[in-house]
Amino acid sequence: MIENQSKKIFNSIQKPIGIVLSGGGGRALVHLGIWKALEEQNIQPNKISGVSMGAIMGAMWAAGYSANETTKIFQSQSWKKWLRPTWSENGIISIQKLRTLFSEYLPKSFEELSFPITISAFCLQTAKIERFESGDLITPLLASMAVPAIFSPVRIKEYDFVDSGLLENLPTKPFYYNSINNEKKESDYFVIGIHSNPLDKNFIPISTRSVIERYFQAVGVFMVKKDISKCDIYLEPQDIANIKFSNMNIDKASQIGYNYTKEFLNKFEIQS
Repeated sequence: MIENQSKKIFNSIQKPIGIVLSGGGGRALVHLGIWKALEEQNIQPNKISGVSMGAIMGAMWAAGYSANETTKIFQSQSWKKWLRPTWSENGIISIQKLRTLFSEYLPKSFEELSFPITISAFCLQTAKIERFESGDLITPLLASMAVPAIFSPVRIKEYDFVDSGLLENLPTKPFYYNSINNEKKESDYFVIGIHSNPLDKNFIPISTRSVIERYFQAVGVFMVKKDISKCDIYLEPQDIANIKFSNMNIDKASQIGYNYTKEFLNKFEIQS
């Protein structure tokens, strides 16, 4: 009964649905469960904005895959094989090996997707976040997930790009800014923001690395706060904070997202 009522509520929304997908390393696998729960309610995006792992999820979604199909792909041996680190000459993990993996499952261009997606990445030369919405799809995806100091930067034309998630892990701007003149505008979309990298409230510093990771994660969360108010609905499963950034437990992360979203939709129906 509640499921049918939730469908009616979303069907009554007059605007197209825009979904914002954050990065978060292995924690961002929580998007799979959220996606599945929304899919069951027939809640489908008309446009996605994503960064890092969220951009990958968004590209799979826009390519026409279901949540279950994407989960199976991520669980495949080919995915696990290509995610094994390969160090380049400068001691940074080369991200280019993932090009083969993405090309196997995704189209070459944005124009071949079922609906629009905006992919964000940070340009090292201009020191600005750039948006990609047309042309080559695979290279911007690689750039969006090239975490600095872990992955080597990705070259696009004469510029070098890395993951922009630290500066903007909830990229709502594509729904509020005119891409032609970059002027702010009222959103034409009903925006659902999904953040997969909340802070663990029970953090205990066990190493220098853990302190550094905590610091940069806290900076990212602080930056996210300014974009939450731009979302009509904001989803942030707190239980995913207990999973490591390097997590590859797809089933566990997905289940957290699924349970959280089912419960949220039930409450959303009652409140509405």
